[in-house]
Amino acid sequence: MNELTFKLALDNGTLIQYKILKLLQDDSKNIKYIIYTDNGNDLYASRYRLLNNEIFVEPILEDDEWNFIEKNSTEVLDGQTF
Repeated sequence: MNELTFKLALDNGTLIQYKILKLLQDDSKNIKYIIYTDNGNDLYASRYRLLNNEIFVEPILEDDEWNFIEKNSTEVLDGQTF
């Protein structure tokens, strides 16, 4: 199975490749979330949107968003936290 990846630019211009672990959508708020890793021990979660086949991430703003992600991602998190 091919891993789904995407790249993000750091503030200094360095591109980092991340592995997508899970995509979620909260239909009640019409917000999409992405859970991803840098293939290290760190997990990340962000809001995301697609534009011209590119992923753009945005910060998660509310505690209820984190609760939604954690509730719907137990198989990915496997006891880890963000």
